[in-house]
Amino acid sequence: MIIQKIFKIILLYLIIYSLISPTIISATDFTTTPDASSDTLYVIITIDTEGFYGKHPLKNMIWGEVDNSGMQYGIPMIMDICDKHGVKATFFVDVYEYRLQGEEKMRNVCKYIKDRGFDAQLHTHPAVRPDPVKRPKVTKGMYNYDPHCWNKERMRDYDLENQSAILEEGKELLMKWIGEEPVAHRAGGYAANYDTLQALKENSIFVDSSMFYLHPHCDLNYPVLTHNKVVKYQNVIEVPVSVFERIRYLEVGSLRIKVGEDISKVDIDWNSLDELKTSLEAFKQHKVRTVTLFLHSYTFVKWDSDFSQFSIDQEDIEKFDQILDEIEKNPRIRVITMKEFYDLYQKDPKIFEGSDYIPEITVYDSYWQVMRKAINAAPESIKADIFISTNLVIYGVCTYLVMFGIKRYRRKYRRGKKA
Repeated sequence: MIIQKIFKIILLYLIIYSLISPTIISATDFTTTPDASSDTLYVIITIDTEGFYGKHPLKNMIWGEVDNSGMQYGIPMIMDICDKHGVKATFFVDVYEYRLQGEEKMRNVCKYIKDRGFDAQLHTHPAVRPDPVKRPKVTKGMYNYDPHCWNKERMRDYDLENQSAILEEGKELLMKWIGEEPVAHRAGGYAANYDTLQALKENSIFVDSSMFYLHPHCDLNYPVLTHNKVVKYQNVIEVPVSVFERIRYLEVGSLRIKVGEDISKVDIDWNSLDELKTSLEAFKQHKVRTVTLFLHSYTFVKWDSDFSQFSIDQEDIEKFDQILDEIEKNPRIRVITMKEFYDLYQKDPKIFEGSDYIPEITVYDSYWQVMRKAINAAPESIKADIFISTNLVIYGVCTYLVMFGIKRYRRKYRRGKKA
């Protein structure tokens, strides 16, 4: 009787968990026939270079100084690892942070990138975001043309005229600081819309990399501009943030239970090494020509909930080094910067004509791996909170039933002895 009750509770739990799993359009809707003889896969390593939070965001989140060792785990270490493997990367710099950090400090960031032979391009976070540590907020417009823009975090929050003005300012700052105008742009939070592409065209910035399929901030999903394929829209070339569909299974002995699926970008911080390697191979096999390998300037850094304590993320450092080692060994993969991409595209756009395929990657996790991930994701993830809470309820109910069963057994045993 007790075993039947436990079984029913576990079955009910599995049904509830399957109902709260997100529903994603199947990647098979966009698949093409795989071809093992695919041509060169171009990988563009992109680093969103920004620092908003904590008392020393420039120091901690861009330069990556987290202790007194003198080591810098931000953009300098990313460059060191790239140089080790003979590749260069593109740094999308949020130049507008000069209003927080000072113009000289942000100019030094851009100059450092250029002086080390890397690629500096434009990243747009047009307003100061609320800070968890309650630093003084900007209480007046960051731009003279909009006295309320400190409330507007994302590019899509602005009309065409203001987006064009924001881009014009960023373009002028990069020209002033490093003597080069940007050829590429990425909207902060991927929050571009079709006005953004028009504004880029008006400012003669002809490459965008803001498109992130199904991301809630990206209005280039209405309608969907592309998934993983390089496309051209009104003379602006869209190099999308590369994505794959991740399907998760809970593995309990020989039993495999589907627990969810999501769309993930190809990101050092978001993916395991196996996921990175598998996705690159799938892109190559299915003739996707261009893949963005995503990092932030703070990818190698971790922090606590109030951004007061920073530490090193050794796992991500090793992962980046290992995936570049895999790329370096593969003659069919070539690493280029956004600037090099634009030069190649102008010479021959057909190089980048390929598939819009979204790879499906299946991940099998043990129960304890799922629980550990849920604990790490909470409290930011509602789904993780539900998973943990449901498990605690099940543990409590099972413990109660076991204790109740033991208690009943003891009573029966005592009565039998008396009889």
